[in-house]
Amino acid sequence: MDRTTADAHILVSLTYVSCANAMSTKVINELLQHAQKSNVNEAITGMLIFNNDYFLQTIEGSRTAVNRLLHLILADTRHHDIQVLDHREISCREWGQWSMNYATGTQACAAIYLKYSTTAAFNPYLLSAESTRQLMVELSQSQKVSA
Repeated sequence: MDRTTADAHILVSLTYVSCANAMSTKVINELLQHAQKSNVNEAITGMLIFNNDYFLQTIEGSRTAVNRLLHLILADTRHHDIQVLDHREISCREWGQWSMNYATGTQACAAIYLKYSTTAAFNPYLLSAESTRQLMVELSQSQKVSA
């Protein structure tokens, strides 16, 4: 049994934040559609929040699949200043029902941001790992999200 097969049963969760480079809504929609399709093929699930300035994303899957996707994320020129906020083994998926759940980080959610941060503006660099998880859960429950 090779290493890839051996770690297939080890689930991990990785959360990162990054600054977005200028992108149109069309590019974001294409990125989301591609991620959803690719993630199904790799058995990756997750949650993405985007507000034209920042990406906040959690991805879940086998250690190999998540590490492979992290390398692609690090090489992606659509964003910069990538910081991993949390990386850990998990016993079950938080986002198992979505290949990539998506919520927009809008001003309409200012009260939710303020609940988890020191500001009503969406700036995930100011959040702890636990705050990002709680924020993602609450946003996914309060907004219409994509499957």
